[in-house]
Amino acid sequence: MNNINKVLVRTAFLMAVAGLLLVANGCKKDDGPTQTQGDKILEAIVGTWSFGTSGIPNEAAALISNPSITVTTSGSTATFISDSSSGLNAFITGGIFTVNPDGSITSVAVNSASDSGLSISDPTVTASENELKISFSATATGGRMNGIGTWTIDISLN
Repeated sequence: MNNINKVLVRTAFLMAVAGLLLVANGCKKDDGPTQTQGDKILEAIVGTWSFGTSGIPNEAAALISNPSITVTTSGSTATFISDSSSGLNAFITGGIFTVNPDGSITSVAVNSASDSGLSISDPTVTASENELKISFSATATGGRMNGIGTWTIDISLN
């Protein structure tokens, strides 16, 4: 075999090896789907979170001590439950909302305690990987005076 043929055989062999490496690398298993902003938020909000009473109407805040909520998720739905020891559950028992893939939040509901005499309206939730904010208005359905007004539960997730 002359030198030109040896070079051609060697070049062909190297090209074949390089081609096999490219094919093998291109066929590796994918890492899976990319996590959406909604997925990141759902992951960040799970847990039991304490917060201050500065966003709660004064008359209700005076009756609440060291409030917290516990947040769980299932699919794109998040549920929160008020703790039973701070007095928060005398006003609200919890709520539910949906976190969309883009991180926006819809289908928000906040539940008043059955004997609270409060009617909840205009509930909103905003969330990021660092903060969860639940806001709503409460009006009296009976003679109750405390707990009336705009509530904002602002939780730092850090």
